[in-house]
Amino acid sequence: MQEIEIKQVSVDNIFKIRQQVLRPGKPIETCFFEKDKALESFHLGAFYNTQLIGIASVLEDNSNTFQEKFQFRLRGMAVLPDFRKKKIGAILLKEAEKYCFQKKAEILWFNAREKVVPFYEKYAFKKEGSVFLIPSVGNHQLMFKRFNYE
Repeated sequence: MQEIEIKQVSVDNIFKIRQQVLRPGKPIETCFFEKDKALESFHLGAFYNTQLIGIASVLEDNSNTFQEKFQFRLRGMAVLPDFRKKKIGAILLKEAEKYCFQKKAEILWFNAREKVVPFYEKYAFKKEGSVFLIPSVGNHQLMFKRFNYE
């Protein structure tokens, strides 16, 4: 497989993949997340040739579960079905972490779909609390990674 290129993209470029992978059969409006257009929001695209095949968004957003003051949240990470199992998710995740590290974030957190928890655990993300249901989306697990700058 040819080299995958990761670059920052406009939020408007990612809704189609969000809908196809994360909200199939649901209206495009379900793909808009609060803080998508905030100044500190960062959207990544994975490209194969010129085709956008994977996405991830990093939003400055605090969870009341964590005490850290400077938190980022990973949302809407998705890879098109034909490109899964090729480490594209891992590449997107590492770029998201790099962005958080550059911004001196204290923690990166997200709600992972239950079936992908093992993927995130491979990259040292930890579970917090119990599995919970997000209505019309499915079971999720709160996960996080703290950053150490020493």
